[in-house]
Amino acid sequence: MPAAPKLKLSYAAYAKREGASDTKHEFFNGEIFAMTGGSIAHGRLGTRVRDAIKASLPRGCGCVVEGPDIRVRTPSGKGTYPDGFVVCGKLETDTEDPESVTNPILIVEVLSESTEAYDRGKKFDHYRSLASLEEYVLVSYQDPLIESHVRNPDGTWTTTYAGRDETLHLRSIGARVEVNAMYEGMTQSDGVMRVTE
Repeated sequence: MPAAPKLKLSYAAYAKREGASDTKHEFFNGEIFAMTGGSIAHGRLGTRVRDAIKASLPRGCGCVVEGPDIRVRTPSGKGTYPDGFVVCGKLETDTEDPESVTNPILIVEVLSESTEAYDRGKKFDHYRSLASLEEYVLVSYQDPLIESHVRNPDGTWTTTYAGRDETLHLRSIGARVEVNAMYEGMTQSDGVMRVTE
């Protein structure tokens, strides 16, 4: 007997299901995928990066920093929850789901061993489909290191890195964040950053 075809959800059905779920899911091509929980260090790094970006934004700039509870939908059809993102100007939402943002200018992902290849590869491909996206920031889970991928006017991307004792310039929003501040109270143990305070 042939296997039953997999049921494909519409984005609107996914969004409705998410509203009633205790677990976050990613959406793509009619399918949903449960998102894994993060470590204490992952959560702390995400919070620190969002707080640092918010604190460094010029007053009255019209930009807002959002956290991992807000969905982003890409033109490629991906629905996901970045560790953080920034919207400047009017917040735009998806036509099928008013709770999914469609115009982040900057997106932050804190890497983990299980998601690093995905965050650098397919997920970045989806994010690149956002016309509004100017900068994609990846935060290392192994070392005090933050990398920024900035979209150039010709559509190519330039990558810069900032490590221990350095400052990362977030060009898309005109802000600067100190790398050491992101990793304060953390040390490297068994090849990953761990919370010590």
